[in-house]
Amino acid sequence: MGGSDSAEQFDYLIQAQVRQSDLIEYKQLQESLRQAALQSKGFIEQENSYQQLNNGLIECNVRLCFSDVQACLAWIDSPIRRRLLNQAEANFEHQFQSRIYKPSFDLWLTSQLPDPPPIWKMNLLIWLALYPSVMLLSLISVHSLGELPLALNMLISNAITVAITGWLLVPLLARAYGGWLQTQSHRWNLAGSGSILALLMVCYAIFSAPNVVILLHRSAP
Repeated sequence: MGGSDSAEQFDYLIQAQVRQSDLIEYKQLQESLRQAALQSKGFIEQENSYQQLNNGLIECNVRLCFSDVQACLAWIDSPIRRRLLNQAEANFEHQFQSRIYKPSFDLWLTSQLPDPPPIWKMNLLIWLALYPSVMLLSLISVHSLGELPLALNMLISNAITVAITGWLLVPLLARAYGGWLQTQSHRWNLAGSGSILALLMVCYAIFSAPNVVILLHRSAP
C-alpha cells in the first residue's frame, strides 16, 4: 500500500478477512463501491490488494484516495455506501470483520504540518481522540447499536467514530498540539506527552466511575 501522492491527498485504508468462497462476491462488492465512489466529491482512486493467510482466509486491503479528509469521511458515511454494504452483508455466508487502518490519520496529520512529526507523537494524539470517542459511543449505545449483529454494529460504530475523530477531534488536537508536534525540545516533548497521558487518565477515571456508567446507560435511547 502506497502513501499519499500529494500534501492534500488523504488515504483511508480498510482491512478485512474473508473466506475463499466469498472472495469473488467481495471483489464484486468493492467494484460496486468504486463505481459509486466515482460520483463522490473528491474521489481520486481505489486500490485493492489480496493476500492468502495461513488460517485459510484472504486478507483484503482497500486503499481509498480522496482529495481531503472531509471528502473521504463524507463518502465513508454516505447512505449509498452503507446501503451497498448492508446488501452485501445479507448475502455473505461469512460475516467478514473489517477495521480501519490507523495510519490513515497518520498520513493526514503529516500532510497538515510543514515537517513530518515523529510517529509516536501522532499515535498519542490519535489515541487521545479515539479512546473517549469509542468509550462514550459504547456506553450510550448499549441498548441500540449493542443489540445489532456484531458486523452491523461495528460498521455503524466505525462510521460514527471516524466522523467524530476525523472531522472534529483529530483536527482540533492537531492544531492544539501543533507546536508540540514540531518541537525538538526535550522539556516540551515531556510536557506535551505528559499532558496527553494525563488527559487519558482523566478519561479513564471518568469512564471507570460506576455512577457515570449507570447514568450513561439510563440516558441511552
